[in-house]
Amino acid sequence: MDTSIKKNISDSNVPTPTVDDVLDPDDGEPHVQPLTPSQLHRKLGEALKSERLQREGRISWLARKILQTGKWIEREVDERRQTIGGIDNLWLLLADATNSDFNPVCACTFTLRGKLTVDKLIGATERLMKKFPKYGQRLTSVGRKWHGARFEDDPHFDYKNHVHVTQLPEPGGKHQLETLMGEFIAQDWDLSKPLWEMLIVENYEDEDGAECALIVRGYALE
Repeated sequence: MDTSIKKNISDSNVPTPTVDDVLDPDDGEPHVQPLTPSQLHRKLGEALKSERLQREGRISWLARKILQTGKWIEREVDERRQTIGGIDNLWLLLADATNSDFNPVCACTFTLRGKLTVDKLIGATERLMKKFPKYGQRLTSVGRKWHGARFEDDPHFDYKNHVHVTQLPEPGGKHQLETLMGEFIAQDWDLSKPLWEMLIVENYEDEDGAECALIVRGYALE
């Protein structure tokens, strides 16, 4: 052997390997022991369980979303049943935007023979309201942009808030009645009550034999 090679080998600081080093070299990485069949079965079970839980979690989330959407749709359907829409809601929005200068109203005047009393008129109105219960309801949530105002029963409904009596000034003719009607229907509405009123007008006479008049006004709702 060459003398220089011998010198390099003898001067080397690398320790002489053992038989175990040669047969089972240690590269510094931890040895991974193969799994036994029982360990492999347990590992697979844990993986499948984790995947099932994740899948069930996604299904539960989807189910909750579907239920929430269903409840929202149910609320919206009920909301639509109880709200006004279209042109009727537009009247309310315009009245609100113009500070009540815009006052849509339907009105009529009846001239009657005989005397009309408050009790008779309330009795007839009670019978009418059994067929049309909305006359006992008021509007709430007025001014909403995406939903119309809602109808709800007036918990403080009283006929005295809707049936009134007045005396027509002398001479008690058609001119005075027309003036009174203009003043009556132009009044602002009290949205805390159902939107209709009736006014019995006494001291009215005309050439047709009328002895009183009745003015009826209601908000322009279909």
